[in-house]
Amino acid sequence: MAPPLSGGLLPSPPLPLHLPLLPPGARVAIIGAGAAGLATASAMAAAGLAPSIFEARPVPGGTWAGGPTTAIYDRLRTNLPVQVMQYAGRPFARGTAAYPPWRDVAAYLEDVAVGVPGEVRVTHSFEYKHPAAYAGRRVVLLGAGASGVDIAVDVADTAAAVYLSHRGCKAAVGAAGQGGGGGNVNGNGGGGGRGGVTEVPALTSLRADGGVGLADGTTLPAIDDVLLCTGYEFTFPFLPPGEGGVTVPAGGATVDGLYRQLVAVASPTLAFVGLPIKVVPLPLFQDQAAWLAAAWTGQLWEYRRRLCDELGVPPFPPVIRGMYNDSGAAKRADPTTYRHRSYTVVGDAEADFRVTWTGEGAAQGLDVTPP
Repeated sequence: MAPPLSGGLLPSPPLPLHLPLLPPGARVAIIGAGAAGLATASAMAAAGLAPSIFEARPVPGGTWAGGPTTAIYDRLRTNLPVQVMQYAGRPFARGTAAYPPWRDVAAYLEDVAVGVPGEVRVTHSFEYKHPAAYAGRRVVLLGAGASGVDIAVDVADTAAAVYLSHRGCKAAVGAAGQGGGGGNVNGNGGGGGRGGVTEVPALTSLRADGGVGLADGTTLPAIDDVLLCTGYEFTFPFLPPGEGGVTVPAGGATVDGLYRQLVAVASPTLAFVGLPIKVVPLPLFQDQAAWLAAAWTGQLWEYRRRLCDELGVPPFPPVIRGMYNDSGAAKRADPTTYRHRSYTVVGDAEADFRVTWTGEGAAQGLDVTPP
């Protein structure tokens, strides 16, 4: 093995004899708008190529942008002089400290990013916090659910243009629309939009020139941000896969193996309160929890009676509860034969039922009603 070079790096293998040559205007995808990504985008553009930067965070700068997923700490300063840190031809602002704090480096990189061609920030609505991060920018939001509509209206306070892209819209309509075909964000189906938001058809592509292609064949030019308001996936990292017979199919949009979207069928002491979406959440969670507590403590009938009272509908007659309890006792006594018991209702009282044995043998047809 060859000895490492200075700095611990191993010697690189020789370059191929013929590097691939990209034609003028070839599209180059650059993942990350950190210091390396910004430098690469500038170099590609200067060479006549068409770079597009894809950045997962709402601001450029990479590590220097800070945050809990980076190694930046609050009082960090550079360990190199400012003249050494800067890009060639792009000095830091006059008055910057000789060894600037990280926030000055972040601001420098954000300023550089403004002049870098092809930067499109792609983030999820989960990361949206404040419209100030989108001041003066052209923003597309994909998805017209609750988050998409709310964030579109909010970010329109500072953005230069806001487009709400969704499958229900067939042609642009709203603040900058050209006609009908889709409702605006306040749902009245007319033009004008609300809060400076234009509804447009579904997004189909991100273009190398910074534009966004739409399902109707049109293009939104010079887009700075794409916010994915496309919902969330169910995940249970605290459970082994398939635990209790509960699974999350590909796509993560549903949870299988549950009774009433609540109790694991194969493991009824495992329950998931709060899974349903597009509901009135807190009251529903309260109702689910009350149902679960009643079921687990044998008070399910009282809980159901209270529900019937609130709805103004008659509850089951007591005989239903009697047969329920008898069937449960028979199952606990012998889970292999309890289904051979056939019930006949003779009245409304809890004991007003008869049980006939339907299994094979001498007892077939006999009355086996408990005393």
